[in-house]
Amino acid sequence: MNAECRLCQSQEELRNSHVLPEFLYESLYDEKHRFKAIHMDGSESPSSRLEQKGYRERLLCQKCETKLSRLEGYASKNYFVAPDRVNLGMAGLERPYGFEYRGLEYETMKLFQLSLLWRISVATIKPFSGVSVGQEHEERLRNILLTENAPAVEAYPCFISEDPAIPRGELWGSPLTHTESSNGTQIVTIFVDNQFWQFEVAERANTSGPGASIAKTWLAPDGIIMGYWRNLKETPFYEQLAQEQSQWSDEFKAKLGLP
Repeated sequence: MNAECRLCQSQEELRNSHVLPEFLYESLYDEKHRFKAIHMDGSESPSSRLEQKGYRERLLCQKCETKLSRLEGYASKNYFVAPDRVNLGMAGLERPYGFEYRGLEYETMKLFQLSLLWRISVATIKPFSGVSVGQEHEERLRNILLTENAPAVEAYPCFISEDPAIPRGELWGSPLTHTESSNGTQIVTIFVDNQFWQFEVAERANTSGPGASIAKTWLAPDGIIMGYWRNLKETPFYEQLAQEQSQWSDEFKAKLGLP
């Protein structure tokens, strides 16, 4: 049965598309290729189950699936698997304060970043159903991805940070998202592995004033992305997770292998 593809909006047979690319789940899988999926809902025993594949939903036709798969293939190889990455440090610091990815194709990587933001917004399944950038931004992102015309640096920029104290794949099992407001602008965070990808939901983000230093870290036309080490426990994102976990019963924690 045909339905409307969320990207090209044509009536086609829809694929069971990954909301987030499958390679982002690799570090979560156990020896049987399973990960713990916890649908946090504020209860003491939220629903949980073992998943053998990343979250999927019938969103895209085959043509659009292939279009986004090309972006995923590039990001997997050049950012996640074999990146050109160096640590950044300053005299007097015991350890690097951040990191820098180099040699990226701006257009391809920018489109990949925006594809993640668009997909988690249009997805209706848990754990993404609570995330929405709004119809106006969804439509702008859809047109960007459909035409494969990467916008300027300040359009829906992504600030990347990482908590080196968290081993990859050890944050309660499943990819997580969080949305908040900062100075009237919506911020959508995707947390997978041990990195935060924080998107500013704005067609033209502010690059002056207090935000100038952050703007320097965004993916730039020269193919460089900067990121900073960050303590997860100092973020509103962690506060939300900690609040959720505080509601869990001892039985549920034992089921997950948590203290």
